[in-house]
Order: sequence, then structure tokens, then C-alpha cells
Amino acid sequence: MIGAITLLFRRTRIFGCLLLTTILVNIILQDYFYEIVALNSSIFYQVLIFVILIIDRERVIEIFSKLFELKTKLKPNWILILISFILAIGFKFIETKVL
Repeated sequence: MIGAITLLFRRTRIFGCLLLTTILVNIILQDYFYEIVALNSSIFYQVLIFVILIIDRERVIEIFSKLFELKTKLKPNWILILISFILAIGFKFIETKVL
């Protein structure tokens, strides 16, 4: 319902399209793998969302160009990455021992 409501307003239309795309891709994949009859309608709705995005392509390009532009070069914090990796391996080890 939130995705459908956001499609009604111009300021939130792209957000609604992206929200509904994530939901519809999930539905399409489930319909395909479980051989559900509603596959055609979900693909049709996804095509309609792509049409809306094509109509607003200037705004979509502007949003994604601002989203992915880098103003400064970021250096990775290797210590934080190493600690995160060790914690992930530790939690996975604990998960396999408990379950």
C-alpha cells in the first residue's frame, strides 16, 4: 500500500518505483520457481513501473549521479574491517555449534 500511495505524488514517485520494484522482483522470482499462475500479472506490473521510471528518466539519472559521486577519496579502515571479519566468523562458528 505504501508503494502505491507514493506513486501518486511527484516528489515520492521514484522512491515508490524502487520500493515496488524490490517487492515485485521477489514476487516474480517466487512465481517463477514455484510455478504460480500469477507470474504474468506481476511481470506486467513491473513493466509498468519501468515505464514510469523511463518517463522520469532525467530525475532518475540526476538522483543516481548525485548518489554515486565521490567528493573525497575514502581510505578503508583495515582494523575495523579485520575486527568485523573476525566477529562474523566467530558468530558463524557459534551458530553452527548451537544449532
